[in-house]
Amino acid sequence: METSAHLQPFPLPVGTQIGVYELKKVLAATWYGPIYLAWNHHLRAQAVIEEYLPRPLGRRADDGLDVLPHSAKQAADFQYGLDRFMEESEMLIAIEHPNVIRTDSALPANGTLYRVMQYLEGRDLASACAGQDAAMEAHHLYRVALQLLEALMQVHEKGYAHGAVHPACILQGASGDVVLQGFAGSQLALAARLHIWPQVLRDGYAAPEQYDAPGPPRAPADLYGLGATLYRCIAGRDPIPALQRIAARQNGAFDPQPKAALEPTLAKYSPALLRSIDSMLSLESADRPPSAGVVHDALTQAAAAMPTTAGPKRDAGTPADDRRPASRHLWRSGRWALGGGLAVAVLATAAFLLRSPERTQPVAIPDAARQARPETPSHEPAGPHSAPPAGRSGQQLREGDAPPPPPAPSAKGDRMTASASAASANDAEKAVSPQPIPADPEQRMGSIASRPDSSAATTASVPSPRQSSSPETKNLSTPKQAKNTPLSLVPAHAGEATAALQRERDKPAISHHLAAAQEHLAALRLTTPPGDNAYERFQAIEVLAPDHPKAREGMEAIVTRYGWLIQKALAEGRLRRARIYLERAKQVSAAEPVLEELERALSEAAADPPRGPAR
Repeated sequence: METSAHLQPFPLPVGTQIGVYELKKVLAATWYGPIYLAWNHHLRAQAVIEEYLPRPLGRRADDGLDVLPHSAKQAADFQYGLDRFMEESEMLIAIEHPNVIRTDSALPANGTLYRVMQYLEGRDLASACAGQDAAMEAHHLYRVALQLLEALMQVHEKGYAHGAVHPACILQGASGDVVLQGFAGSQLALAARLHIWPQVLRDGYAAPEQYDAPGPPRAPADLYGLGATLYRCIAGRDPIPALQRIAARQNGAFDPQPKAALEPTLAKYSPALLRSIDSMLSLESADRPPSAGVVHDALTQAAAAMPTTAGPKRDAGTPADDRRPASRHLWRSGRWALGGGLAVAVLATAAFLLRSPERTQPVAIPDAARQARPETPSHEPAGPHSAPPAGRSGQQLREGDAPPPPPAPSAKGDRMTASASAASANDAEKAVSPQPIPADPEQRMGSIASRPDSSAATTASVPSPRQSSSPETKNLSTPKQAKNTPLSLVPAHAGEATAALQRERDKPAISHHLAAAQEHLAALRLTTPPGDNAYERFQAIEVLAPDHPKAREGMEAIVTRYGWLIQKALAEGRLRRARIYLERAKQVSAAEPVLEELERALSEAAADPPRGPAR
């Protein structure tokens, strides 16, 4: 066996001329060949040159320049890899896209091929996403994802695939734009021919089929690598390697790769983005999106719905509305001035009309009665992720339960008389109160769990919407109205003014409930214990303000956290606990697709229990 130094595929020395290029530095030395920083003497610009010199097949000749196969037996394999390298280079030369590395030429010299590419300043995405606290902001992540999808669309249209999408092959410039480089299709084709492909795959980012079916990569493998890259950017850690996930599935265990859409720490990202990442990370290629264009369209729509956060920085004390044109401010000022004048007129008219000795005393409306108002609309958006009215309003009528009592008659659309309030308060409270859910000691986690008195004190200090004697509820009284005042003499906009005043009075109670609900979410007191959980707090907010966005977001957060608990219990083989979490999540929102997916996984796990020692 030959061991002389000339058999080692060492890089060319600095100063070597290849056409108009002078090699200035060795940037990297891979198994496939060295990569150089070069200088173009004609254009007076830097360039990057990749040399084809696979370590298992080639060597330098005695002159230190030419490249030769190790032996005649390896000449065919050497030529096969060289042909694939040329094909890939020609494909890249034909692509002109700002998010794909520009390839200027492919120069044959010294018995091999040199791929000449543009030199770009910046750092790779692996460095940008390094560390647990380096998760990207949502708007910037959308930008990166869309640019990478556009790059992959260009490559896939040529009938090729990148083959090794991961953070280290993505260059990010000072402007924040990204460029896809490090194409590995020809490398993987040669590695498959040499039966060394598992050694060149990048664990965590290589698709499962790349381990099973070696050869030139396909588009679904690129989508898997992109999904893994985006997961790294938001979660701050590498995804679980595909081989480990496959082994878990073969052993009947739950997939150890967490669902991005279910991780509580990723709740700041939009559900559309998280679902796209989970879909691209599917183990089966058929379960991934059909193309990069489909993902691009979905994320484009989701990005358009995001609030604008990009733009020039402004002073911290400047309100966001100051970015609007001055004419918009003038219009708003005039609108509020006009609204203030109307409000004064309405109050003056009401004071005159209510000067009757027969006026009634103010009557406090219990919150339970307010829940039963027939005119309260449901503002849940329709769609596959919207919750059914029963699950979100708390009125979960089970078999054998009596339906809620009919709404009490009111003197006007937005007011209830004292007799109607007194007659319906108790019955409405029973109908709207959520069904008790068995207490779960495992939900009391973290530092808050060790201080139950603290949470109890918080709950006690925040009045419940069902306690009509609380200070907040006492303030929610109906305005005084003369019994004998004809309805035709009441101004048409008096109801709007009353509703506005009522909303102002509700703000302190909503703030109290929201603060308590957020604390319960953090402590995983989701639907238990009764009277001291996030679900009932968000219900109370929906009673006071049926269209409050924080209440809707809170209900979705409860389902997300239950999904995470279900996934965790499945991974640990605790099927009974996972079933309990699933039933509780369904009480909040039974129509969430993620719950349907987890229920299928739970059924499969129950039908095929994991083999091995019981846990």
